[in-house]
Amino acid sequence: MQLLILEPASRDVHIACWSWGQYLPHALLDVKISSYIRIHPRSTIADAKLVGHYVNSILASEELQGTNYHEALFLDFEGNVAEGPGENIFLVKNGQLYTPQLGTILPGITRSTIIELARDNGLTVQECRITSADLMKADEAFFTGTAVEVALIRSVDGHLIGSGGAGPLASKLKAAYGEAVRGNDSRYGHFLTWT
Repeated sequence: MQLLILEPASRDVHIACWSWGQYLPHALLDVKISSYIRIHPRSTIADAKLVGHYVNSILASEELQGTNYHEALFLDFEGNVAEGPGENIFLVKNGQLYTPQLGTILPGITRSTIIELARDNGLTVQECRITSADLMKADEAFFTGTAVEVALIRSVDGHLIGSGGAGPLASKLKAAYGEAVRGNDSRYGHFLTWT
């Protein structure tokens, strides 16, 4: 008996549409580092949205049940900051933007958009390894993703990020993202597909 499908199989495509409210309905998020790690890049394809990866995200999110935390944060197999269950993460330090490098994270479309917007606004963006200590010392932090768009982070594991308020660079990028993806900034028409 084999589990592999060797013969060509028919494919079905299903599209579901529904009204989508705000995914994380908090102005500022309190985040908890998960006891689960981001799926190891040598155990599967880390940079693809695979159905099995969602189990990892569900487990991390379920850890938050009964707590005051709004979202989880994964570390990678080396203990570096990776991403949220459905989001990429950025931090701001001394006016520069940092985000985990590719290899152990999903290369999100919203992540790419924020990188482009940041660079177009004269910000330096570093894609690099980020430790938990780096995150705790950040001036600002935020998640990006299709569902959350740009979600500002107040704290991680109870430790305030910066002042614990909405940081100026994250807020500026959040506003710029909203303008770009809603067609209000003609420089970013290439982001849009009209239907």
